[in-house]
Amino acid sequence: MDVQLEKLHRIQIEILNEIVSICEANNIQYFLSYGTLLGAVRHKGFIPWDDDLDISMPRNDYERFLRLCGKELSDSYILDCSQTNDRYWLPFAKIRKRGTIYEERAVENVDTPKGIWVDVFPLDSVKYQSSPLQSFQQFLVTVLCFNLLVKQINYIPHTFKGKLARLLLSCISVDTSFSWLDKLMRLWNNDEGATYFVCFVDGVEIKKKTIHKSKFLPSVKLEFEGILYEAPNDYHYILTQIYGDYMELPPEEQRKNHDPILIDYGS
Repeated sequence: MDVQLEKLHRIQIEILNEIVSICEANNIQYFLSYGTLLGAVRHKGFIPWDDDLDISMPRNDYERFLRLCGKELSDSYILDCSQTNDRYWLPFAKIRKRGTIYEERAVENVDTPKGIWVDVFPLDSVKYQSSPLQSFQQFLVTVLCFNLLVKQINYIPHTFKGKLARLLLSCISVDTSFSWLDKLMRLWNNDEGATYFVCFVDGVEIKKKTIHKSKFLPSVKLEFEGILYEAPNDYHYILTQIYGDYMELPPEEQRKNHDPILIDYGS
């Protein structure tokens, strides 16, 4: 493995363990997710070329975790989200390691924390695995996320459709975008008939990522880099839904990462 990538992975595991310590102390449910879950199953650790680490939490646990970070997160780390960072542009949180840098080109000229991170995604409830309403819900979330990207990190779209969307959304403020996003994603959370989990902000097609809660809970333990972490109980079903034949390695040209322009691993 590349020595620099190995350094990055060590710090990300350190961040993950800090998150897990808070979760375990406060009975907060989390799951290894996306490429991290795939890595646990296929490699018992990181996908060799991967440079991020993802976990998810049911919405109530996610919100409790964010609140607890204020008093329980070690000073070596920071909670980076819309509540703590005026230039934040994402509807999910990151835990970053202080004294490190992992700078992507998109935020090169943005005054925002750039430390090495672990992504923490919220899982919201929906009633159906597939429905026109949920597809429209996802569309609105995507539009609002685009507006945040434009306003918070000065993203300039290059397509006609993107430029038109930027113009039409110019009157919707950052605060309004976050407020509407929050309401949209939570729409079904208090409905007892909402038996599916979905993360609206992970970039995966809505039909693929809407998963019955019984596939997540009760969670199981999976090994990741020599440590056991919480994972969905039917991880085979979830990985197949999202990735298809997930045990087959992708072609080399598809083995991509975030391609940072600056990395500092700290002292």
